[in-house]
Amino acid sequence: MGKSSIKMLLICTVVAAVLIFAALNVMKPTASSPASENKSSREITGSSIGGGFSLIGEDGEVFTDQDLTRPYRLIYFGFTYCPAICPTELAKIVNAFNKLPESLQEKIDLVFITIDPERDNAEVLAQYTDMFHPRLIGLGGDQAQIDAVLKQYKVYATKVQDETMSDYTMDHSSYIYLFNNDNQLRAMYRMSDDADFIAADLPKLLK
Repeated sequence: MGKSSIKMLLICTVVAAVLIFAALNVMKPTASSPASENKSSREITGSSIGGGFSLIGEDGEVFTDQDLTRPYRLIYFGFTYCPAICPTELAKIVNAFNKLPESLQEKIDLVFITIDPERDNAEVLAQYTDMFHPRLIGLGGDQAQIDAVLKQYKVYATKVQDETMSDYTMDHSSYIYLFNNDNQLRAMYRMSDDADFIAADLPKLLK
């Protein structure tokens, strides 16, 4: 597939995701208020999920967790050929991020880690993340590197293909993770958590 075809596919995928995201926000009822106004209902402490990593950045160079210098990071695991869920969740992250005051935005790195290193090389990741937000960092690597980070972050991901499919897809878990810069998991957001809910919840955790 040529570069122009890849770019067109990525654009079509993102446009479709934005339309789906908008429809879901219209149809979905407002999330219920947390039991306490000052405590996050998604807060997690003492989890073994997460840790340091060494991957490849959008420039093709080694990128480790130490290159993320802000106090917090929102991380999502997915793949660029994902037809709906991944772009919808990334659009949700960006929407929630844009709702935050600038002082809180400066505390957060936005990170997308591919689960499909066979197709998601550095160039593809750079094109893909740029269509969501200039601050979104795409990370990949070889299969061994991706397998290691999936195990460390307890992410389920597997290749799916049968004789009716012209190309494979990926089946995977879908959570938005909030970590601090000590690689401690602070919260996990579900697919049912909309952008308004996340934007209201994050300030309770960004301290």
